[in-house]
Amino acid sequence: MTSKKNQDLPKYWNPMNKHLRPNPKAKVWPESLTQPDQALSIKELIQRYANGLPLPADRSPIFEDPEAPSQGVNINTLDLSEKHELLEKGVEAAEKMKAAQKSALKNAKKRSYNDV
Repeated sequence: MTSKKNQDLPKYWNPMNKHLRPNPKAKVWPESLTQPDQALSIKELIQRYANGLPLPADRSPIFEDPEAPSQGVNINTLDLSEKHELLEKGVEAAEKMKAAQKSALKNAKKRSYNDV
């Protein structure tokens, strides 16, 4: 006695009915647990990635102040003198970091020579 499932399948396989053949390699996925309106859009994913924010397990609102100091300075709203001051501060900070790096490298070399 054949089952009804086997009766629906063709007896011979050819290019015209190959789409009816069961695929033994096909995976059976469990039912999705996704609920509507809990997915992030592509735009939200990119914004969160760009801001260095973690992707939440649940969708919760994020309250960010656009004028917060962590957002940096909006260069478009500055005049020329403020941009020049900002550039000078950046150059000074870069020079200090280079000097600190050189002194740390120099101290490391002295320590390595003394250890030998």
